[in-house]
Amino acid sequence: MKKFLMFLMAVAFAVAMPACGEDEKNGPNGPNNDKPLELIGGGTEQEQVFYQDEADEEGGFAFYSPAPWTVEISETTRAVSWLRVTLDGVVVTEGPKGNNVLMIEMDENDTEANRSATIMIDCGGTSIIVTVTQDARTKEQAIEDGDYEERPVLPTLYNIVVTGGTSEPAGKAQAGTVVTLTSDKPEEGYKFVGWTVVEGGVTVSGNKFTMPANDVEIRAEFEATSSGGKRLVATMTMTNIEYDESGSSSAAMSPGVSRKARGSRFFNTGVRANAGASTRSETTETVTFNLKYDSENRLTEMTWTSADGQEYERYYCRWAAGEVTVESSIKTYEDYNNDYYTDETTSTYSIGSNGYASSGTSVWSGNIDVTHALSYNNGYLSKWVYGNQNNSYEDSYTWTNGNLTRLDSEWTEDWGAGEYSGESDVSYLYGSVANNPLCNIDFNVLAGYPYEGDAILALVGMCGKRCANMVSSYTFEDSEDSRYDEIYDVKYETDSEGFITKITATDRDGGYEDIIEITYK
Repeated sequence: MKKFLMFLMAVAFAVAMPACGEDEKNGPNGPNNDKPLELIGGGTEQEQVFYQDEADEEGGFAFYSPAPWTVEISETTRAVSWLRVTLDGVVVTEGPKGNNVLMIEMDENDTEANRSATIMIDCGGTSIIVTVTQDARTKEQAIEDGDYEERPVLPTLYNIVVTGGTSEPAGKAQAGTVVTLTSDKPEEGYKFVGWTVVEGGVTVSGNKFTMPANDVEIRAEFEATSSGGKRLVATMTMTNIEYDESGSSSAAMSPGVSRKARGSRFFNTGVRANAGASTRSETTETVTFNLKYDSENRLTEMTWTSADGQEYERYYCRWAAGEVTVESSIKTYEDYNNDYYTDETTSTYSIGSNGYASSGTSVWSGNIDVTHALSYNNGYLSKWVYGNQNNSYEDSYTWTNGNLTRLDSEWTEDWGAGEYSGESDVSYLYGSVANNPLCNIDFNVLAGYPYEGDAILALVGMCGKRCANMVSSYTFEDSEDSRYDEIYDVKYETDSEGFITKITATDRDGGYEDIIEITYK
């Protein structure tokens, strides 16, 4: 049976009852909840007439709801099966608060008789009832009969997208509507400071703006409160203790092996211990990271220097409008004789409307281009895809209750000796230590998060929201070689204000221990 969008007659009226819901946000910039459930354009009654030969015409009705609503369709003359309502092209039985436009979808009336049904929108006891009569006559017949009626034009609604808050009305509004914005509750240690118009060309004043005849996107802005103050990390001193059960020198790992086989630690000396023998020796190496900032307290430089003053790594962060560039110079093991070469990489990332890195390009030692694409879900990093014509990597992130709980990685590499693929999984557990939002560095990156795409980017908070808590242990599994399976336990010490001062990460196999001591400016 042919289906088409058609009204033949719709008579809508509202049953006057109290307001149907309480708004969940009652902050100083919250919306007015006095507006009742009603048809957009005013009034409580509406008539629409569609005829059988108007198969390509669309019919529907628009209304405002101060809270979520449900819809029920009942037949007035026979069992209902020929009538449906759709919201944004999908058949629905419920919908959100705010402005809504429901379209009525009908099957063709081949009964040669009129038929009727009622559509009831319910919101906590307040109702809108639309009575739909599908007339068997054509438009021409109705005109000849003298009772043809023009139908009202549906209002045009434009989209409202708010990041970090909500709008009233929510989701959509007519041009000329005054829209009220409400910010989300700030995270601990932060406060709401205003709105940024990402798209739409509106001016926000007093948490309100007038809806133009186009879509609008707005982002809430937050900053650290003066109470307690946001702290900047000055230095991080890491002591790496390698335990060699065989009594022989620890073996350096070649950078030629898969990047996944190197382990999941961010700061890795590239050394692994042999195990299984009866003697035990200990090798200790201490390095210090010094951090510098610009006038806006953004990280601009970080150096990694050994106890004897030799510099192993140096990072620069260049900040510009809409992008950040990370330059790095890293000394890397060339072979098993502990010879070094220097990798130099420049990565430039675009900053998306959510304030985080969205895409980028890396140039490694001047001749290898790597592209990056980052995706987010509600502000949390969900996927990082990067690579070039020879090597491709895809990291997928799973979050639970505000914490990263799983990382699934897949890659294909070809370093000139043939192509091979692999995958690995990392799972994370958390304790009660909070990831203090007043600290400018996300220490979970140090504690073992393998942001292989560019760890510095994650360290300074450009890879989405940080975890609510600090990781207590994580398990790294390599699908290609079980020798590289590792479990790490992480412990923390904090000062009286909850800022982390010491991190201890231990390999359960007894191969090494990392101790990171932090000082603040």
